[in-house]
Amino acid sequence: MSSAGSTPPSHVSRRSQLAEEFRPNRLFPALIAGLIVGLIEVIFAVSFSTLLLPGEAAHMISRAVGLALLGATLSGIVIALFATLRGTIGGNQDVPAAILGVVIAAVLAAMPATATQGQTTATVFATIGLTTLATGAFMLMLGVFKLGSLIRFLPYPVVGGFLAGTGWLLAHGAIEAMLPEGRHIAELLHPQEFGLAAQLVPGVVLAVVLIVLSRRGSGPMLTTGVIIASAVLYHLVAAIVTGGNPQTIHGWLAGPFPDRSLLQPLTATELSQVNWKVILSETPAIVVIVLVSAISALLNATGLESASGQDVKLDQELRAAGVANLLTGWFAGIVNFQQFSLSDLNLKMRVDSRLPGLVAALVCAGVLFSGAGLLSLAPRFVIGGVLLYLGLELLIEWAIETYRKFPRIDYAIILLILGVIAVFGFFQGVAVGIAATVVMFVVAYSRVDVIRRRFTGEILNSRVTRPAQQRNFLSSVGAQMYILELHGFIFFGTANYLLEQVRARMEQQGTAALRHVLLDFHQVTGIDSTAALSFARMEEIAAQRGVTLFFTGASEPVLQQLQRTGIIAENRPTVRVYTDLDRAVEWCEEDLLRANQWAPTSTGGLAEQLAVLTNDQLAVDQLMRYLELLRLAGGDRLIRQGDPPDDMYFLESGQVTAQVEQPGHATHRLETMRGGPTVVGELGFYLGYERGASVVVDEPSVVYRLTRASLTRMEEEQPAAASALHRAVATLVADRTTHLIRVVNVLEA
Repeated sequence: MSSAGSTPPSHVSRRSQLAEEFRPNRLFPALIAGLIVGLIEVIFAVSFSTLLLPGEAAHMISRAVGLALLGATLSGIVIALFATLRGTIGGNQDVPAAILGVVIAAVLAAMPATATQGQTTATVFATIGLTTLATGAFMLMLGVFKLGSLIRFLPYPVVGGFLAGTGWLLAHGAIEAMLPEGRHIAELLHPQEFGLAAQLVPGVVLAVVLIVLSRRGSGPMLTTGVIIASAVLYHLVAAIVTGGNPQTIHGWLAGPFPDRSLLQPLTATELSQVNWKVILSETPAIVVIVLVSAISALLNATGLESASGQDVKLDQELRAAGVANLLTGWFAGIVNFQQFSLSDLNLKMRVDSRLPGLVAALVCAGVLFSGAGLLSLAPRFVIGGVLLYLGLELLIEWAIETYRKFPRIDYAIILLILGVIAVFGFFQGVAVGIAATVVMFVVAYSRVDVIRRRFTGEILNSRVTRPAQQRNFLSSVGAQMYILELHGFIFFGTANYLLEQVRARMEQQGTAALRHVLLDFHQVTGIDSTAALSFARMEEIAAQRGVTLFFTGASEPVLQQLQRTGIIAENRPTVRVYTDLDRAVEWCEEDLLRANQWAPTSTGGLAEQLAVLTNDQLAVDQLMRYLELLRLAGGDRLIRQGDPPDDMYFLESGQVTAQVEQPGHATHRLETMRGGPTVVGELGFYLGYERGASVVVDEPSVVYRLTRASLTRMEEEQPAAASALHRAVATLVADRTTHLIRVVNVLEA
């Protein structure tokens, strides 16, 4: 059993789906739902057309209604067939219509005084068609290039501000729609216009009733019944008052509309009369409508996703809406896309079918082609009441109910955008919204601490295994190293915060004076130019205080950005760059040892070192007879990766490094070992595994080699010496492992 809104398997053809939907048990509910949706679509077409055209353009309303019905027909068919969820309804939209009404008013105001009525009409409908075509092309592009998910990056409070502002425009347009032709909302402020204000009462009452029904969860069927009943009630009352001739009451009816086909697309002759210069001047406004329409379509799609519990393919929804708008725009129809409320009706009625959208499209087409005499009988207060209901719903949802849903700062942004739209206009509100988006990003991102972790040399050591004396000394002076692990994208706000943190540490009293500041960039995705300047300022402060600044683990783009500021240059000895943090920490440790003139106490040769570890001089003397002395130069290889584990080594003096070498990859250091003593290659030797890493000699070193054959002879000839050997190896391995675990734990904490 398929659930409402479920998507059929891809192997089922669309023709088979439609055939399945014509089964009697599914056909009747789908027809009922389609008729209800179709009636609402017709009401929307008349309401939005009235909203588009101010009083001085009233002669264009019948044509606008026809093109709106055409748009509802085309979008209804396309979206019904190609939307992700069966039962999705497409049609004209309130949000772009409200904004487009402002654009049309600007176009009318910009037309030259010498323009003829034909030129004005052609320019108005060319503006509508061009806006719809641009919207369709943009939506189709987003869908084709799979960019629908970009809606996730738009701050919700900014979207809420736009929608609340749209609600205001709808409410304002609703009041204008309820007034008689030639009268304006500003006239309501005059005390003597009480009768004009009273004409709004039925529409306001209708809007309030619709809101109450909506808030109580009543479905669109009841809503549609109330709207139709309101129109019927008006005509009954008007017939009683006028003695059966309600048409004599001036200003209460929307018409007259011609009792013939309403389809009047732009002709080639009319296109030649279009004032393209006026339309071009409204390009920014058209761009806003395109963007807001795409956002609204995606919001509707995600709303259907939540309501249905089914996954919605946003890119597929955009492609369907794009095609629908391209078809509609060709005939100068208004913007259309998926309607959430009417689609939700199908979900609530459990109509798992594409037929309601197709039936609704047929209803709109029937009114479009059969004549519109009945539309002339539509009361203005019904049209205005529907628009007022839609506007108030948006205002309630986004300007009132969000008070409990959003943090105060986000709610303030919603009210700010709404206030700017109400006082100054929609496009000023859009500008404020864009600015609010930038401010929200900066504020939110600046709250993210770019410093992931802080260390000093007291707790973070390099992977150089040093004698205990050196380790203890470095721990005592480790506060002179300040290590910051950075992450994320660093821009001017976070970079300035980082600068202040470093400055404060340099100036901190009662703490060891800083000698090194290490900034690890291996988790930094990028920096902007202003951030790079902050690092340049940090270098200046460090140089003044004799502090060396380290940049470690930075990607090539980050390094290039730093180089542009001149921070990284040969003439800046206070700045050093390393590919990884570990090497930089090693350099700092060596510098601290040199600066403090630390000299280790002589531990003698290997025999003396092992005697201290085992406390058995006799056994060690016997052990030394089985070891082979090697004197190695810097660059020699003590062990090669992949070799058999036939021997192990004791490092008496010098330094070697264990490293993993892979073709095509950078060499990775595992550990650097200093003599005093240190055992090398013991794991493979004892476990019998081939060498997992190479060991390279870093500086002239003295090494003693023990082969597997020598160990076997020792165990047979001198078991006490062999026992001393194993105790020494265990002690050295335990000490080195403890050091490495401590380093790794600090880095991965």
